[in-house]
Amino acid sequence: MIAPSSVHWEMGNAFSAMIKRGRTTLKQATACLDAYSEISIKLVEVNLNQALALVSKHRIYAYDAYLLVCAMQSHSPLLTLDQPLKQVAESLSIKILEV
Repeated sequence: MIAPSSVHWEMGNAFSAMIKRGRTTLKQATACLDAYSEISIKLVEVNLNQALALVSKHRIYAYDAYLLVCAMQSHSPLLTLDQPLKQVAESLSIKILEV
């Protein structure tokens, strides 16, 4: 797998939001992060100017734009369960990896 360097921070942010909203416990989040740390991921830097252009054009979050730019830069399919992100990716001719 390949991902933008920001993916680690995005994982932390997602779990912190889940803890804050009472959707998970610290113990559960820690177990998930431990499992996540076992996944072999090549972290890459993405072109921030290109990401901001996507943010402006598609009105998406920067973290989503980083994922899209990463897929474009590496000519890789995008793995996502996020339907709005999938729609933007398809509009950019980025292949989607279905699960």
